[in-house]
Amino acid sequence: VKWVGVKSSNVSAIMFFAPTSRLYVEFLPSKKFPQGSVYFYKEVPMEVAKQMFNAPSMGKFLHARIKGTYSYEGPFSSRSAPDRQVSEDV
Repeated sequence: VKWVGVKSSNVSAIMFFAPTSRLYVEFLPSKKFPQGSVYFYKEVPMEVAKQMFNAPSMGKFLHARIKGTYSYEGPFSSRSAPDRQVSEDV
């Protein structure tokens, strides 16, 4: 899985790690997290992850389909996120 940069007002990149069904979301820097932050959402079906990769708006998709539906861990600093260096195809 490789991080895929996205055009979004608050999301920097996303990654799906199929062996653990984790969807990683890297957020752009903010006042609270000046270096950005990463959350990962657990047990996300691959089909849902694919839909997010193709969504016209990452933020809207995240809010409507991911947040509140899947449990998560985070925030992690972008540099210390678990599996940050994973490199395997989706």
